[in-house]
Amino acid sequence: MTAVPLAGKAVVFVILTLLAFGGQDPPPVEKPKPGPPTIRLALARLKPDIVIDIGGERVMTAGDDGVWVASREAGTVTRIDAKTNKPAAPVTVGKEPCAGIAVGFGTLLVPLCGAPGLARVDLKTNAVTTIARGFTASVGAPVTGVGSIWILTDAKGTLARIDPASNTVVAEVHLGAAAGALAFGQGAVWVATASNELLRLDPYTNVTVETIKVGKSPRSIAIGEGAV
Repeated sequence: MTAVPLAGKAVVFVILTLLAFGGQDPPPVEKPKPGPPTIRLALARLKPDIVIDIGGERVMTAGDDGVWVASREAGTVTRIDAKTNKPAAPVTVGKEPCAGIAVGFGTLLVPLCGAPGLARVDLKTNAVTTIARGFTASVGAPVTGVGSIWILTDAKGTLARIDPASNTVVAEVHLGAAAGALAFGQGAVWVATASNELLRLDPYTNVTVETIKVGKSPRSIAIGEGAV
């Protein structure tokens, strides 16, 4: 058996390719179409529809067809109607609302740092219920998932799981490091820690199932497009 030289193989490959396309050139590879051009606007050109003056240090979230704003100094939360842009009467929630506020289970979830705890404001009646057991001044922003409220309750890295029906802490997860951010998505609870790690917790077992090194001092978490 005589070995076919490399050049001969190349010729055979070209002939086979031409036969596969009926003697015609193969179809050209389509280049991806360019996306829309990036629009850049100077900040000075952005004109607000309305300016609402709510003084003091504050955090906010959207929910209940409006925007909720918490004032740390006043110890209140105020709902701004999304259609009229008018603020409702402030609701007193407790001393020094802090971290981040969220909407879940028919309530506004407001962490309190002055008298540590979590205030829940009923979205229909504005009635306030406060959960305080196990909380210290280092309260994190709450998230919701699998029928529970999740919140960091101290500087040591304790993650509390709260039953929204009874307002009781049903589980505590000791992360082993101070944590600064919390998120729920992709079927898991995600926690960024001071150990430069991202933890993935199974919300059904309350167990850390993955530890990911992410870099120095992670401070917030966002989830989308199949990624964290």
